Amino acid sequence: MRARISAYSRWVVLFLLVAVCSATALLGCGKKGDPVPPRVFLPPPVTDLKAVIEEGAVVLAWTMPEVDIQTAKIVIMRSELKVAGESCPGCPRQFAKTAELYYGDRNLLKEEEKKVRYRDSDIKGGRLYSYKVVICDDRGNCGNESNMAEMKIKD
Repeated sequence: MRARISAYSRWVVLFLLVAVCSATALLGCGKKGDPVPPRVFLPPPVTDLKAVIEEGAVVLAWTMPEVDIQTAKIVIMRSELKVAGESCPGCPRQFAKTAELYYGDRNLLKEEEKKVRYRDSDIKGGRLYSYKVVICDDRGNCGNESNMAEMKIKD
């Protein structure tokens, strides 16, 4: 009789062990976001990015969001697609960092308070250029990307 209780107890323990491991595995699943240290407020995104062509260059213009503009870092990202004839609105974009500037940088043209312009003269005809701007704080914490601005350069 004692051997039966012992065998039964082993089965119960094994069942409980499997149930606990399964529950732990199921509770640990799920998509997690990027880690953000507590009490870090990311800079707000630029919402009014525009691109125009001026004197053979793409000029980006935007308003700086509410950040400490003296320490904010501005990252400009660009995508370049070769197009023939029509633009390519559905084509996937691969953005690469084209500039990393601070508000006091001489490559940024200031128009009025918090209005900024950046001139990209490294362009070629027959291309579709797409741009995004990201604002980072002095600790390197970057906010969300801006809206996308595009400019098609004719041959």
